[in-house]
Amino acid sequence: MTQEDLYELNRALKIIAHILYKNTPSERLQDFESMGLAVHDHFLKTVGPELLKFF
Repeated sequence: MTQEDLYELNRALKIIAHILYKNTPSERLQDFESMGLAVHDHFLKTVGPELLKFF
């Protein structure tokens, strides 16, 4: 991966993280385990299916 690709990927991931954080109930952000489960749920429902379209 080129430096430019890494930069763009990092930029996109920060945007995605912000959107997912904004759409996660505050009670799921109280501890590491709850946050991990919230990220896992977001991945299964939204992120993963979009990524699979490319593979």
